[in-house]
Amino acid sequence: MYDFHRNKYYGKCLFLNMFCIPYKELSEIKNKTIEMEEVSQFIDDNKKRIQISAERLYKQKNKNYQQNYLQHTVNFKKNRRCCTFMGD
Repeated sequence: MYDFHRNKYYGKCLFLNMFCIPYKELSEIKNKTIEMEEVSQFIDDNKKRIQISAERLYKQKNKNYQQNYLQHTVNFKKNRRCCTFMGD
C-alpha cells in the first residue's frame, strides 16, 4: 500500500494474516498514534481499491488458481466455517 500524496509506503495488505472476529468482540482503539491515524486514514481513503483486490484474491483462491502467492493465502472456506462455529 503506497500513498502517492504523502510519498509513503505503508506495507502490504496481507489477507492471510486476517481472520474473522464476531462483532460483539470488536472494540475501538483509543489514543491512536499519529502514524496509526495516517494508516487508518489511508485505508479509509482506499477502501474500494482494497475491497476490489480482496474480492479478486477470494475468487482466485476459491477457483483453485495456481499462482504461487495463493499457496500462502488463507483458506477462506475453512476460515468461514471456523468463524461461523466460533460466533455461535
